[in-house]
Amino acid sequence: MFVAPRAALALLIAVGFAAVTSCTVTTHTSTCHNNECTVNLNGGGSDTTLFDDTVSITLDSADGDTAELTVNQEQVSCSEGDTKNVEKLKVTCDTVGDDEVELTVVG
Repeated sequence: MFVAPRAALALLIAVGFAAVTSCTVTTHTSTCHNNECTVNLNGGGSDTTLFDDTVSITLDSADGDTAELTVNQEQVSCSEGDTKNVEKLKVTCDTVGDDEVELTVVG
């Protein structure tokens, strides 16, 4: 009679463990002064908006060498120290880590 409750408990524990181990945390911080922003994106899919929501930046992926970003729907690839011109913006990849990037955005 205790087999069914134990099996159910084991299943709940397994499902809960699978949900916890597949969790991905994404975060962002941004600080702006005048027309220059410093942005930190951590985790694939993390995003932020800048300049009164006129600029959208999403970290698609980063492998420690190259960051893949979407800036206002334009795909951008950059390595540490690279500056890319996107529309009227200058986007500099200051630091590229595993699944994280620090940018300077001048608009």
